[in-house]
Amino acid sequence: MSTQKQKRLLRRKPAVVVGTPGRIFALLGMGEEDDKCEWLREGLKNVRHLVLDEADRLVESGHFKELDKILELLYQSIDRPQQLQTFVFSATLTLDPRAQRGEEGAGKVGALMSRLKFRESRAVFTVDLTKETNQSRDEEKEDIPATPRAKLPETLEFKELVCSSDKDKEALLAVWLLRRFRWGLPLRPQGGGYASRVLAETQKTSTTPVGGRVILFVNAISYVQRLSSVLSLLLESSSANKVLARIKMSNPGNQGAPPGLSVDVLDLHSKMRQKDRLKRIERFRKLKDAVLVCTDIAARGLDVPDVSAVIHFQAPRGSEIFVHRSGRTARAGRGGQSIAFVSPSDVTHWNKVYKSIGIAKEEVEKLELFPEEISAAKEASRLAADLEKKVHQTAKQSNENNWLKKAAQEADLLLEEDDDTAEMGKQKAPHRALWGLFQQMQERLRRPPRPSGAVRLSKKQRMKVIRRGR
Repeated sequence: MSTQKQKRLLRRKPAVVVGTPGRIFALLGMGEEDDKCEWLREGLKNVRHLVLDEADRLVESGHFKELDKILELLYQSIDRPQQLQTFVFSATLTLDPRAQRGEEGAGKVGALMSRLKFRESRAVFTVDLTKETNQSRDEEKEDIPATPRAKLPETLEFKELVCSSDKDKEALLAVWLLRRFRWGLPLRPQGGGYASRVLAETQKTSTTPVGGRVILFVNAISYVQRLSSVLSLLLESSSANKVLARIKMSNPGNQGAPPGLSVDVLDLHSKMRQKDRLKRIERFRKLKDAVLVCTDIAARGLDVPDVSAVIHFQAPRGSEIFVHRSGRTARAGRGGQSIAFVSPSDVTHWNKVYKSIGIAKEEVEKLELFPEEISAAKEASRLAADLEKKVHQTAKQSNENNWLKKAAQEADLLLEEDDDTAEMGKQKAPHRALWGLFQQMQERLRRPPRPSGAVRLSKKQRMKVIRRGR
């Protein structure tokens, strides 16, 4: 963001300044002199409170090297060091195994403490909300160390969708999203058979989709871009028009509004401009029902009210990332779900994550999917993926043709072309195929799944069944 604008804001002499180490470093004139803010530099002598948030990230190797120089300048500039109060906040700082065992100078805790100058040891207080000790009285008497556990909110539910292979992940994701926003069939714990589901369905008074805001985490920017396009087509969101607009085709064959909730699909990653990121987050906050597909850039510092679920579509790289991702939901006493998509190749990694945080496998609810739903979702996700792929290929080919024509015009060259009718036919052929593919996908999405062998009743037959029920 603009340093010039921030310098103008700082001239108002605010009581609290919040910033990243990189920008504070620049505004203190420790980088380029042009960025220096005299008020901020002079104001260091009057600082009374130093707050380090996300402290575990500040001390990671290779991160925020400017922090050391900022601290050094602060300690040199401050008039009355004895009045400086330092606060250190982190959700995962004590997940370091050595710190859990109480070893002196352990890992990140030791690295952080060595950088900060506390007045005296008796003035240092620790308020640890990341652990809970499940010690028995006998263990206390024998002085056995308690087993620490990362304490996530009690209102956070841990759930797991087990995939037979990595290829099935997108189909199972489609089931989960379509249930939530389209088909309105609630996920239920493993156990009970198909008959129990039928009984539960007949007893339900409403099949309204759950909806809400959902954050979906993946590990690669390229996957964010592709998956957000596929899901926007799959959920018939308004952002699907952006995908189709690449080939000058906007929602063809759309017969009325889609059933279920009006849901939008947004993407967020580090290659986006800061201005675009802020706009995207603000839009996500305003939408009642939305899916945000993102990398771990959104795992920290993102406070969006009423996020109903966090999906770990790809396994987090470590337990700390899992805690931060899950912390986007179940905030301020609200409920939320943390849902892990586990493929055979992920099992060992997920077991390590659960163990390091202190989550027992029994606490993780297994979610069961029904065969007819998987079959319907596989077909729908295949059609959406094919459509997205062909749109991308058609747009790429169109761009190449346009570039070639433009280059030929600039060079005053003539390209060999067929007659106008044949040329127009070639241009329309891909659009016709994509139009048909879109309609197939739309028809599949708007038809709720049925058990294998079930007969689809006509409207007249359905009315007879309803009258009998009455």
